[in-house]
Amino acid sequence: GSQTLSAALLRSQGEVEFSGGYSDAIEQAANVSLEGPLSDFWHQRLSIGNSREDLNTPAFFTQFLSRRDMLDWQNVLALGSDQHLTIGLDRSNENGETLDTFFGVPQYRASRNNTGIYAGLQAGVGAFDSEVALRRDHNNVFGDATTGSAAIGWRFSEFARAYLSYGQGFRAPTLNEQYSPGYSGFFAGNPDLDAEKSHSAELGFEFTPARGQRLKSNLYSTRVRNLINFSGPMARAENVADARIDGGELSYDGDLREWSLHADITWQNSRDESNDQALVRRPKIKFTSATDYRLSARTRIGLEFIYSGKRADVGAVTLPAYAIVNLRGSLALASDWLLRARIENVTDRDYELVHGYNTPARSGFIEVVWQPQP
Repeated sequence: GSQTLSAALLRSQGEVEFSGGYSDAIEQAANVSLEGPLSDFWHQRLSIGNSREDLNTPAFFTQFLSRRDMLDWQNVLALGSDQHLTIGLDRSNENGETLDTFFGVPQYRASRNNTGIYAGLQAGVGAFDSEVALRRDHNNVFGDATTGSAAIGWRFSEFARAYLSYGQGFRAPTLNEQYSPGYSGFFAGNPDLDAEKSHSAELGFEFTPARGQRLKSNLYSTRVRNLINFSGPMARAENVADARIDGGELSYDGDLREWSLHADITWQNSRDESNDQALVRRPKIKFTSATDYRLSARTRIGLEFIYSGKRADVGAVTLPAYAIVNLRGSLALASDWLLRARIENVTDRDYELVHGYNTPARSGFIEVVWQPQP
């Protein structure tokens, strides 16, 4: 069968100022994928990617460099009209080092690799659908881990569906989380971090009362051992021995002629079980919405609204709630070209995501997208 080749490249370069100096930061990510059917029942996707981060702080004569290579090969096999088997493997390699730029010598060098294999089966019988999955990871530093998940759904009417799921998770810390020098010592890594292990359960409902309308609600509960959190002294990375995150979400998606609307509200209670304190930078209430209006076949305009409730930060600090408004628009220049524009934080609101660190004021962006049609 025919295969589709796609590629993406993202590069960001900027300067982060702090009391006593600044850091030059470069972040870059590239990805190439090949996707398509190999036969009537076999669909594959091969993806190769690379990311890098360079953080240079002249005032402290330090430079942090990290590189990450990734490969993922996923195969979906159709076993029947309502049965699909997904199998695949992925691998990541990380390399990082911190240099003393005054003497030109490395302070540390480290490398890491992780290989995973996974399989999942999706099947449906009448009004019921189900999915089971299993994954095995081998990390050359943190050892082996086996995780699994299972879910079942029930369409109990033409317009409504309920589902229940349970899953386990494993995540090793990145080299950045272990060894990054941070900014003047703030938000630095921690070489003694352990890997995260988690398990989560979710109960949800979906309603489609009319064509183009969907209402979704769910309740979830997650437990994490050794949660990686930047909540230590000077916001250094540390493990939270036992973390608990309980919450619920309500979302709506709708299309009505020229209008489209998305809105979701999240409530969550995240706690460090050892001291019953709130996990840092996790608001109890968060609301987002996006409304778009189609002016013509080629032109769209939209408005985004984001609200976050108050949340705890390091040092017994409570960050206040904030709300920001963004505007966006797009214009199709030709069949393969699209012009996009954004104005973020239209009201020029002052707010903090992290205590003591500024956030951008009113900002404007223009983007030209080339997406050749097959």
